[in-house]
Amino acid sequence: MKKYLAGFLTLSLALAACSNGGEDSGKAGSEKEKTEEKAKDKAKEKTEEKKDSKDNKDSSSSSDSKSSDSGSESSDQGSSSSQTSDSGSESSDQGSSSSQTSDSGSESSDQGSSSSQTSDSGSESSDQGSSSSQTSDSGSESSDQGSSSSQTSDSGSESSDQGSSSSQTSDSGSESSDQGSSSSQTSDSGSESSDQGSSSSQTSDSGSESSDQGSSSSQTSDSGSESSDQGSSSSQTSDSGSESSDQGSSSSQTSDSGSESSDQGSSSSQTSDSGSESSDQGSSSSQTSDSGSTSSTEDSASTES
Repeated sequence: MKKYLAGFLTLSLALAACSNGGEDSGKAGSEKEKTEEKAKDKAKEKTEEKKDSKDNKDSSSSSDSKSSDSGSESSDQGSSSSQTSDSGSESSDQGSSSSQTSDSGSESSDQGSSSSQTSDSGSESSDQGSSSSQTSDSGSESSDQGSSSSQTSDSGSESSDQGSSSSQTSDSGSESSDQGSSSSQTSDSGSESSDQGSSSSQTSDSGSESSDQGSSSSQTSDSGSESSDQGSSSSQTSDSGSESSDQGSSSSQTSDSGSESSDQGSSSSQTSDSGSESSDQGSSSSQTSDSGSTSSTEDSASTES
């Protein structure tokens, strides 16, 4: 438009100059100034419109961060998920194995291809290999490994979800251990358990513990109840001082003050005192429940206590 107007004005000015001669030269100059001012005004308006459009644009990030619950933490690794519920509860989810410890002075180490767990004040547990070791007490903890999920629930109730089977334990002081091929557990003050080869050893006292290895998931719940989920089988125990071990080829469990248990070879030995114990081997699951009642489910089934 500017070029068109300029051309039109120049033509009209030329015609005017031809007709009017030198008299219109002053008018031509004034008309040129007017056209220049109009062009400048239009340019200013366009620049102001561009600025307004830039100011109206807003860039926002497409990510947000959320945090929920006081003191609760959950880490999700690999392809599995872990959940924990309760104040002060923690859950760790790892690729192939996880090690968790909860209780005053309790410790758990994850080594080798087997897992060993102990729980009690000042108790320690070592977990080896691709298995996981967990100890839990006031406060629930759950470790989820491999491709399975782990959950923990308050008020002593627990539910575990595993590869093809599930194990649950409920009650104060109840414990359940689930291992890849075998597990050894001992429970009570001063109790010790040794697990060798590809088996795992767990001990628990006044406090619940659950170990999850391989591609299974383990769950623990507050008020001392625990449940462990293993590869193809599940083991559960419920009651104060009750213990359950789930092993591939063999399991050894002992429960009582100062009691010790060793798990070797392909055989299993168990001793139980002032408390119920259950051992789960192979692809089956063993559960023990309060007031001496127990229920066991095997392989792709689920058990509750």
